[in-house]
Amino acid sequence: LNRSYLCSLFKQHMQVSIQDYLIHYRINKACEMMGNVELSIADISRSVGYYDALLFSKMFKKVKGSSPKHYRVEIQAQLQNDSQKSIQQIEEEHLFYSGFSL
Repeated sequence: LNRSYLCSLFKQHMQVSIQDYLIHYRINKACEMMGNVELSIADISRSVGYYDALLFSKMFKKVKGSSPKHYRVEIQAQLQNDSQKSIQQIEEEHLFYSGFSL
């Protein structure tokens, strides 16, 4: 299977490039881990395949509009305000409002 052909098929089917899909997938997985305060931002970045924490922070901010640290603070505040919601529910709402879903 030719690489460029695979990329064009993927984009045609998913409406997004493989690279953009992978970036969003990794960042969304990182968001799921943000509720675990025992994990450092560096631990989370490595867990989703970013071994350079600076690159992770840059990509995270590009996708989510805030730094990983600020995002974590927001998640913690939302969880405290609404202990009924899970992190997954909050993230689903965030994805809905940002216009991107996996």
